[in-house]
Amino acid sequence: MNAMTAHLEAVFDAYPQTTRVLEAKAELQAMMDDAYESLIATGVTPSDAAGRVISEFGNLDDVAPTLGLATETDRAAGGAGATPATKPGGGNRIALIVLVVLAVLWLGVTAPPLVWALFAPVPGWLVLVCGVIAGFCVVSLIILIRLLRR
Repeated sequence: MNAMTAHLEAVFDAYPQTTRVLEAKAELQAMMDDAYESLIATGVTPSDAAGRVISEFGNLDDVAPTLGLATETDRAAGGAGATPATKPGGGNRIALIVLVVLAVLWLGVTAPPLVWALFAPVPGWLVLVCGVIAGFCVVSLIILIRLLRR
């Protein structure tokens, strides 16, 4: 049950806290509780029941028209047809942060051979490969940081 409540809170976090949204949230909570209780009554384990209920009611866009939230969800998402996951700060932001971390890691792997080339003989092909990868990482970091600032 706690997983369902936490999921419901996370889903409704992206929407304005209007009276209608709060009513819809309570209505959806009641629907989820009923579905959970009926699954438990059929012998499904509590964790499986919670998972099934979350997957059934997990996408608010699917049940928004039933709850009368079509206008609120469109307004919250920044326009018709958009979802909170496509807004800046949604799931895309996490992907961008992961890409920044990966670019920094690759830069950390390629930088030492370039520095060693200043003090010791290093094969030219290694310097070339590391230079290209380091350049790619720097350009990627610049682009990703600009995207994260939006």
